[in-house]
Amino acid sequence: MDEKEKTILDTAITVYAKKGFNTLSMQDLAEACNISKATIYKFFESKEDLIQQIVLYYSDALLDKLKKIDEKDISPRDRFIEKITVQLQNFSFLQDIFMNIFPLIPKEQSFKYHSQFNKKNTELLEYFRECVISVFGDGIKPASWDVVVCMRGIMQVVQIYTRNKDIPDDKQKAEFIFNCTEAIALGRLGKESLFDENIINTADSIRPAKQISSLNDELDNIRTLINPRLPVENRGKLLSAVDMIAAQQCDPQHLIIDGMLAYLNGFDLLKPAVRALRNSLGGR
Repeated sequence: MDEKEKTILDTAITVYAKKGFNTLSMQDLAEACNISKATIYKFFESKEDLIQQIVLYYSDALLDKLKKIDEKDISPRDRFIEKITVQLQNFSFLQDIFMNIFPLIPKEQSFKYHSQFNKKNTELLEYFRECVISVFGDGIKPASWDVVVCMRGIMQVVQIYTRNKDIPDDKQKAEFIFNCTEAIALGRLGKESLFDENIINTADSIRPAKQISSLNDELDNIRTLINPRLPVENRGKLLSAVDMIAAQQCDPQHLIIDGMLAYLNGFDLLKPAVRALRNSLGGR
């Protein structure tokens, strides 16, 4: 990667953290990089192209950061916990990126974007599968995907329920997740595997472009119903539930989706829209 391109991406991530993607302009980015807007367009065709490259670049940087932990002279257990800690520290940022940039991607490009994101997600899962085997031994290899899928689900739920809270800190959460993962690994030893590499690689976390468009339309419809028409005290939680469903498009956790749908369906005004949303989600 060209050094100037890397500088633009690093700066874009920093500027995003301060301003958000919705208000970020290419001119803002050019000024922050101390270069001309024309120079940015030499590397990125459009703002949407820049956004996609940020996700790919950030995902690669995260994986590189995790791999550097392997060089440390500490126990496999401590290395694994440190890797979980790093993943937790980056989880919220990746989720925020996905929730905020997806609506900015033109519908005709959304399938390509999902394909790229899903590929990076699979690479990360494969890396953690290797970590599971290195910590728990070759005996867990047949059920290693089971362990990784469960660990990923626990990690996501822990982050959702502790977001914007000071405690527990990331190290405490990582130790909790490791202990849960260890218990699952011990329980899966000698058991028939539910997941395998083929299931992971062909998982339907990449929704067809038409389905993605329909889903986003239904989510936007619910947001429209919430904002002016429901009591102020309910709006924040309801909009958070909608955002949480939107965030599951990259890595669906069906327990979370079902819980958020049930919550939204508790409001009579939203029931028809929730029904339509369920259809877009495949009849959940």
